[in-house]
Amino acid sequence: MAFRRFARWIVCRRGNVAMLSAVLLPAMTAAAGLGIEVSNWGLQQTEMQVIADSAARAAAAAIKAGWNTSDALNAGADLAELNGITGVTQRVWDGNTNTITDGNIVVARVTGIRKTSGFAYRASVTKPMPLIVAKLFTSFDSVTISGVGYAELVQPTASACLIALGTASPALQLDNNASINESNCATQVNGSIHLNNNTSIITAGITAGGTITGSGTVTGPRFENGGTMLDPLASLASVQTAITTTKSLSSSTILGAGASYGSTLLPGNYGGMSLGNNTMVTLSPGTYYINGNITTGNSTVVNGTGVTIVYTGTLTTGNSNTFNLSAPKAGASSGIPGMVFIGSSTSDLTFSNGTTVTMTGVSYYPNGKLYALNNMGTSSSTCSIFIVKTIQISNNANFSNSCASDSGVQDLPINIGTTKVTLVR
Repeated sequence: MAFRRFARWIVCRRGNVAMLSAVLLPAMTAAAGLGIEVSNWGLQQTEMQVIADSAARAAAAAIKAGWNTSDALNAGADLAELNGITGVTQRVWDGNTNTITDGNIVVARVTGIRKTSGFAYRASVTKPMPLIVAKLFTSFDSVTISGVGYAELVQPTASACLIALGTASPALQLDNNASINESNCATQVNGSIHLNNNTSIITAGITAGGTITGSGTVTGPRFENGGTMLDPLASLASVQTAITTTKSLSSSTILGAGASYGSTLLPGNYGGMSLGNNTMVTLSPGTYYINGNITTGNSTVVNGTGVTIVYTGTLTTGNSNTFNLSAPKAGASSGIPGMVFIGSSTSDLTFSNGTTVTMTGVSYYPNGKLYALNNMGTSSSTCSIFIVKTIQISNNANFSNSCASDSGVQDLPINIGTTKVTLVR
């Protein structure tokens, strides 16, 4: 008796399962179908993004090739159509907004993203997807899948540590074990570069208006025939006014004449600067206007923080000199922010014979040649930017630098490679 009741219970349970399966099967099928449909939307979204990116890159590449804006945007629209996006017979060009509208394709020139002073090229594409299973849950017939791509012409740059404005051949020359070590910054030379006799350059980038020749080595991006750079400080009012002011001043006082070891010197107007042998002086913060020459003896030490020295004559150093100088910072109450030396002479600027230069700031000498000779060295722990006409580094001289982004010195970007079409968003 008990066995018959158990058998009836088993049969009843099987019937219940069959009934539940019959009721739930359509819902389960719909859910599976909806999942497949939604997954397909994701795949379509990825495809649309690839098409939009390609169209944006096509427009930017056409601009790089020299096409005008309208033709370049049409090139982007052409590529989108080739990839299956529906256009129209007659596209619409809006010259006011620099936009091509082509059915489900819109290609436009917009404000630059990497470089806001330039332009980027945006492509927007859309595609309606008919609803199948999902239509059971909504009154809509389709869903729109879209993609937006941005491309821009990007010029690789790095902050400059050495700038030679002259177009001479060579405008930068290294001889006899000389070296430049500037892994955080770069060099721009408007002329050619020649590296001789076991010389080397380690750099974030080096750009020559001409060629780079010789037996020396370059570690880092090198860019030959890369064009020239204009004087980045030619229109900086504070610098140019300082030069004009210094030339107009007249004084018979020679800064540092007769200074004893440990003397403190004050900013002001001077007819020259002269420091004797074995002298150590400290320059107080401010601007030193020197309408004349600067000379130092042997084993001379010059210290100063927040100092700008403007001079019209030559700068001649003795043996084993040490310069520990830093420019005024932004917002300083005296001096010219970022500037250590400002010279207007066409004569040579020579650091030699074991001289050590530890400076943070810009040395601006656009009309003269920088000589770094005979074991002269700069500190690798500071940011010392030289803007000169030409440069020669010889005889174990070492120009080291570390112009990191937080060095506090004005960033002077230079180009270190060819322009590339790059997706920027």
